[in-house]
Amino acid sequence: MSATTHRIRLAGRLRFNASAFQGPNYNSVGLESGNDYIRGCFTSALDLAIARNIRLGGARNLQLRVEMFNAPNARGVTGRASSMTLPSPADPITITNLPYDAAGNIIATRVRPTNAGFGQANTWQQERRVQAQIRFSF
Repeated sequence: MSATTHRIRLAGRLRFNASAFQGPNYNSVGLESGNDYIRGCFTSALDLAIARNIRLGGARNLQLRVEMFNAPNARGVTGRASSMTLPSPADPITITNLPYDAAGNIIATRVRPTNAGFGQANTWQQERRVQAQIRFSF
């Protein structure tokens, strides 16, 4: 492999291609690639709150408040299994913990978040949460 070979390539817009990665060259110090190649998808969250203040007379107030976090219930990937296992330092191309076999069939035990194969999504953005609050001040 020449020194100018690109080690990471984009394989589609929304897919992660684990076979696009290779291990470091033999006798390498591991500086071939930069940081943050395995990051989650862009995520955003819309948080909403609505409150109603009710005056009860004098200095007494009652506040009713409802808050909703991640209102549209978006489920973005925030983490991937980033440990790549190679059979030996002399073979930087063969990844042994891929989520699929040589024929391209999915290995069921390697697509679960607890035992995810290299490149599999293993953490997601939190689901929608709603909380209510009643506050009485005097």
